[in-house]
Amino acid sequence: DDQVEQMKFLLAAQRANVPVVGYHLDIWWGLAREREVHTEPFFNVDLLITADGGHDAQWASIGANHVWFPPAVSAPEAVEGFPLDRYHSPLAFVGSHDGGYHAEHQHRHELIGWLRTNFRNTCRFFPEPGEPAVRGQDLQDLYASVGVIIGDSCFAGSGLANYWSDRIPETLGRGGYLIHPHVPGIEAHFEDGTHLQLWHAGDWGALGDLIEESLASSAKRREIRSAGREHVLANHTYEIRMKQLMELLAERGLIR
Repeated sequence: DDQVEQMKFLLAAQRANVPVVGYHLDIWWGLAREREVHTEPFFNVDLLITADGGHDAQWASIGANHVWFPPAVSAPEAVEGFPLDRYHSPLAFVGSHDGGYHAEHQHRHELIGWLRTNFRNTCRFFPEPGEPAVRGQDLQDLYASVGVIIGDSCFAGSGLANYWSDRIPETLGRGGYLIHPHVPGIEAHFEDGTHLQLWHAGDWGALGDLIEESLASSAKRREIRSAGREHVLANHTYEIRMKQLMELLAERGLIR
């Protein structure tokens, strides 16, 4: 049984006085998989780092030694790609768009439907049917080939603070121009209109206006692409996060 083996590993590490850190980018609270926080050994590590900074009380309720780290991008991946005809589109959405996303986050399904209706001739959706997720150099080239990327994060628009998808640093770090729904707390890390464009989830009129304005101004897109990428490289890479993690471990006496 995998869980038994995982618990054995945690006990062996504890006996050897070796701290175990869990690091994850996803969210559990409020989703069907929430039950896993009570059963999976992963949540019993000495220090739990996740990108979910909006559920402090819930993390405390299960005794998790939880610390929020915003998502980041690997610095070697944060490079600009090359425009390719196979990815060319004025507008695109990259991510789960085929109806299989979490039912608890209806905004994703509404967003995809709205884009298909209102920008059916200009918006492409990746990955395309039958294709795997777009990664690596292909993703860099995709962002270089698309004028405007529309993003989303689980529970955006719900009022949940301090959780956003890693698509923000992953897109900006590769030089993509991103329009993303506002999330409480994001303004402490990214500046609206400077690093990316934000709108309030559910305000479809505002999103439509922002898309049209963005498509009409290539100069502004270039400016925001450049500023967003520089900001991510300076503040939101995993190399920076690992330095922060080592400092946190030392601060808490988990390493010397």
